[in-house]
Amino acid sequence: MPAVQRIGPGEDPHPDSDYVLVERLPGGKVSVSGAVMAETARRYWTPPEFDSLDAAIAAALWWADQNDVPLVYVRGFDRPAQRER
Repeated sequence: MPAVQRIGPGEDPHPDSDYVLVERLPGGKVSVSGAVMAETARRYWTPPEFDSLDAAIAAALWWADQNDVPLVYVRGFDRPAQRER
């Protein structure tokens, strides 16, 4: 199962690596986005916004697991998610 790693406000996942990023939006919703390198091109995932951090983390972990992404990055939250290690 992928691990969850918190990153600071000015940090980003490395642009050339596979990643899933969970972050707080200004209105309180939670955004999730992911990218993986497929055989011929980069593939992106941007599901609808989530109402809670825990729901976003669950979806991010599922997608990361399905696509062999080792880390889910979380940015912009004061408290850790329930599934954070």
